[in-house]
Amino acid sequence: MLNLSQNVLYGHIPGEIGNLHKLEGCWLNNNQFDGKIPPTIGQLTSLVHLNLHMNCEIIGSLEPLQAAPNLKELRFKIAHQIVGSFEPLRSL
Repeated sequence: MLNLSQNVLYGHIPGEIGNLHKLEGCWLNNNQFDGKIPPTIGQLTSLVHLNLHMNCEIIGSLEPLQAAPNLKELRFKIAHQIVGSFEPLRSL
């Protein structure tokens, strides 16, 4: 589990997050992250919980999350900057 919530962190979510192969839960909420969801998040095959809620502006596509087969909970603030379909995320 990785809980970095409410730490006033800012900038992009680093792509190196994909190196945490056994990560099951990731809470990055209530910070000031911006930018795209890194494609490497899809490499987190053990990821079950992902919380991106209450960050500045997470933008881009939900496609990186399609490759995370065990993802059951996704939390983020819906903004007009997110594009793509929720169809591939039906298992959530």
